[in-house]
Amino acid sequence: MEAPTLESLLPELQIGIMRGFCCFRDLYSLIRASPRFYQAFCTQRELLLSHIVLKAFHPDIRYATWLLANAAQLPSCPSLEQIQDFLNRFFSIWIARKDECSNLTRMPIPLALSLHKLGPLLRWFVQDYKEHTLDVLADVGNHFELGHDFSLLHSDLSHVEYGRIQRAFCHFEVFRYLYSAPKNAEIDIDYLSLMTRYLSKLFVDEVEEIGCIRDYMIRRLCGVFEKIEADALKEHEEQPNGPIQKLGRGSPMFDWFSYAGKSMHITSTEYIMSLGLPFLQGILQSDGLKRASHVISNTSSRRLYLTDAVCGLSRYGWKTDNFDDEWEYYYDGTACFLGEYFDAFPKGYLWANRGRVPRKYDRPCMSGFRTWGYLFWSDDRLQASGVLSKE
Repeated sequence: MEAPTLESLLPELQIGIMRGFCCFRDLYSLIRASPRFYQAFCTQRELLLSHIVLKAFHPDIRYATWLLANAAQLPSCPSLEQIQDFLNRFFSIWIARKDECSNLTRMPIPLALSLHKLGPLLRWFVQDYKEHTLDVLADVGNHFELGHDFSLLHSDLSHVEYGRIQRAFCHFEVFRYLYSAPKNAEIDIDYLSLMTRYLSKLFVDEVEEIGCIRDYMIRRLCGVFEKIEADALKEHEEQPNGPIQKLGRGSPMFDWFSYAGKSMHITSTEYIMSLGLPFLQGILQSDGLKRASHVISNTSSRRLYLTDAVCGLSRYGWKTDNFDDEWEYYYDGTACFLGEYFDAFPKGYLWANRGRVPRKYDRPCMSGFRTWGYLFWSDDRLQASGVLSKE
């Protein structure tokens, strides 16, 4: 009797083996080498590809993952009608039924391939956010002489922390897919109302998460601007009127390095954010002339598209649509929902709001807390930072 081999296994077992892969490369190598595995793969292509792709995303943010995959299919600079159609279809179907999204195991192949590209990108940004934001939290502790446990403060992200940050980047990227627009286009009131409509479908802490990502992006891009100026000064010492200096003076609107140019940097950061995470990663990973070219060529006088939407939500005190009475809790130090699980309101969020979860998004005063990502971190990490000792 011949010993069993992988080729001789039942198709159900072969499919089970392929479900264990974590990347397309391993799956492709197997089905290319084995005709039997390829036959089994062809019977369950959507299931297998979806299963591998979804491993890159926190299981409790499937609804945000689904939104992101579908938003990525929109055309560049979608019309108001296309945005309206997207919001009507997906918020009525998916956001209102998050439980079904949590059980999502199969998606069309184009959506799976789209998410496959975004998974590593989000992983990179989550780690970059951790590195650059926990340093700010440590600086806060040093400034107020709170004392902190450095090793615990900078420890690896917990499963819940990773999921919260990943969800924030998903919503951030969905927002830019929906509301990308030509470089110098003005945002009219109808457009702004659709922008706030998207945010109003989220819970208040999810909107605040987007605000945290916005502040992180501005901080990172301002750091890039400073590096470009430093490169230009160094270049000037060695080669007056070098390529970076010419690039800055050749801006179609103004000298990028001038006082007037610097006053427009903030609008440029918001426009660059609207170009999406792949473009932002390219800027953050490049240097020298390439980095300067990416930034200066995307100088824009466009209004603050994300800031306008968030501030509009705050200014009018619009309640988010997804808010039930039982979501308004008070922190008494022992409430069960403060545990380290995904649906718990973060300890830092409750601490900043003095134990109360606000029923509407009207907290622009949280900007200082957003700088150090106050609603992402676990109880242990916040205790290690010392900030919870401050009233």
